[in-house]
Amino acid sequence: MKKGILLILASSVIIATVASTGCGITDSLADVVDKTDSTSFPEGDDYIEYYYDDRDDLLDDYVGDKLDEDDADVLLENVTFEYYDNDDGTYQCYIYNNNSSYYFNGVVELSTSNGEDMDYIINVDMIAPGNYEYFDIDLDSEPDDYLYYVEGDMYEVKEDLEIDYSYYEAAVSSDSTDEGYAVIDADEVTLDDANAFADYYYVYDAIYNYQPITYYLVTQTDYESTNDMVYTYALSMDPENHSVEIYDNAGTLLDTKTY
Repeated sequence: MKKGILLILASSVIIATVASTGCGITDSLADVVDKTDSTSFPEGDDYIEYYYDDRDDLLDDYVGDKLDEDDADVLLENVTFEYYDNDDGTYQCYIYNNNSSYYFNGVVELSTSNGEDMDYIINVDMIAPGNYEYFDIDLDSEPDDYLYYVEGDMYEVKEDLEIDYSYYEAAVSSDSTDEGYAVIDADEVTLDDANAFADYYYVYDAIYNYQPITYYLVTQTDYESTNDMVYTYALSMDPENHSVEIYDNAGTLLDTKTY
């Protein structure tokens, strides 16, 4: 395991770039996704909130083989830790998987060299390629008293999640985090299209661990022709009930899809 080095980039931002041991031979997700059954890294605490409790089952179709230790060590250099001071005694922390083609499963450990302050071991469950997770933490000491370690495994992508549509996403407003547009390159958006996007977004949002979002489906022509909020269907993600609710543009519930 390699020790992390603190890099102070700004007064409010500190990044630690760290690496660790990737462990074991090629293995399947089912054998290691439950960290209590894995000996490759210590069991930590669940600081990160996961919104979809069926996420592990959904990931099984998309996460491939575990890399061997030598290959994993190189990629674990790209798992980074960053935090910001909340100015209330807590810190907002981000763990980035900067690998574009591999999942990271493991822990991030924070510890001080004096051995007196509390150590923190943060569970990280399969960060998707190019994605990040975040959480708040109340540290027992000053941030720059800590060293950072990453331990865990890297996994290949078994299959890419795709949908057979040309579309892009757009924000509803600059301060909205729980709703957005799916702008579709089509003459119209049908109920069949809404069902396809419901299936796609339920899995996509679970893999990337998004908080529950409402997606507004709209054609590119309608979206780009007005500044008003226009859409044909709305998809309300409901991970607590493993479902997606489909509404028309009048707010009428048309269907509830359960997964």
